[in-house]
Amino acid sequence: MAERGIHICHETVRFWWNRFGPMFAAEIRRKRVEAMRQHTHWQWRLDEVCVTQRAA
Repeated sequence: MAERGIHICHETVRFWWNRFGPMFAAEIRRKRVEAMRQHTHWQWRLDEVCVTQRAA
């Protein structure tokens, strides 16, 4: 963007992401589910992950 003469600060990018990021994520999820439903034997699966932090 700097090559095109557009100068923005990182706070502006963060604000845009906080505002529009959830909309982008919802659209990606919606398209993914639609693509999965086109298959005849689709199933939704959820894997569980547990992350622990060791004391130093």
